[in-house]
Amino acid sequence: MPGKEEFRGLVAWFATMVAKAGIDLRLGHEATADDLRGFDAVVIATGVLPRDPGYPGQDGPNVPGYAEALRGAPVGRRVAVIGAGGIGFVVAEALVHQGRSPTLNPALWHREWGVGNTATSPGGLADGGPRPGPPARKVMQLQRKAEKPGRRLGKTTGWSHRARLQARGVEMLGGYCLQPHSPRRAGGDRGCRTAPHSRRYGGALHRAGTPAGPCWGAEGGRDCASRYRGCRIGGRT
Repeated sequence: MPGKEEFRGLVAWFATMVAKAGIDLRLGHEATADDLRGFDAVVIATGVLPRDPGYPGQDGPNVPGYAEALRGAPVGRRVAVIGAGGIGFVVAEALVHQGRSPTLNPALWHREWGVGNTATSPGGLADGGPRPGPPARKVMQLQRKAEKPGRRLGKTTGWSHRARLQARGVEMLGGYCLQPHSPRRAGGDRGCRTAPHSRRYGGALHRAGTPAGPCWGAEGGRDCASRYRGCRIGGRT
């Protein structure tokens, strides 16, 4: 993930601590009631799952979810990202990135942000300003809220995410719905307009070869808790 390479160290630390503690870690395994019998307590800590946006066409072959897109699902040269929150921006950055991450290469980072040698460049600003590399593909980012996309990102880092995407030609649009008469939702679609996919991307959400990634956040994946409570697995759940 470009810009998030430091998390590799955190993952490695957790793996080391789990091994040192002698924890029986089973990945890719769905726990059944039989697996959980005999414990004094069962702690449900299953994290979150991508939220289902529930719009027509989302199950099409050209509409990967954001988890699939980040895992390397095939995408085309033109991509519409649905959602402009933290997840939407991370996905958009991953989709426009190509080559080595500037985070791992100081020379590339300086070039991308226009940072020069303070000994030779006034104010440490490089001649010619920022010169980011070309984007891997054309990306459009749509959000339902009728406000500036990325407005609710972190105050200290949001500007850098917006600047990086703008420098790579990402078109960010606010106040757009997926269809003219979509159901009102919590946080609602009130006041939003119909996304002009057909005019800009020739039906970006529904035509093969032009994937779209719904990035509408996540919700708790706690459905397993209700299954286990009625199984008399002993102890506390």
